[in-house]
Amino acid sequence: MFEKMRDTWTKMVQPLVVRMGDLDPSVLTWTSLAISIVSFYLIAVAELDNEGAMMITGAVALVLIAGVFDALDGALARHQGTAGPYGDFLDHTIDRVVDVGLVVAIGYNSAYVIDP
Repeated sequence: MFEKMRDTWTKMVQPLVVRMGDLDPSVLTWTSLAISIVSFYLIAVAELDNEGAMMITGAVALVLIAGVFDALDGALARHQGTAGPYGDFLDHTIDRVVDVGLVVAIGYNSAYVIDP
């Protein structure tokens, strides 16, 4: 099932990937991490008010953008014929860092603590 989804994704992003030319796919991977770190900060400091709601909305948008960058790196590497173990390891490692970062940011935000 995931292979079929990957094939569909690859067809969708092919025009964009072609325009990226010789860009190193790891640049997209590192960019997704940088965008995610900004979203961690927004989540960690958001308060329970309108400004905080806007910060959370912005963080969600940034996480989605980071996800697109994360998905594009593999498509670009396959297009360039440079897909390999280093890129795969880097991609999966940064994915786990982002997963942990999101959990830590949510846990750090004291505005969402449930009082007994």
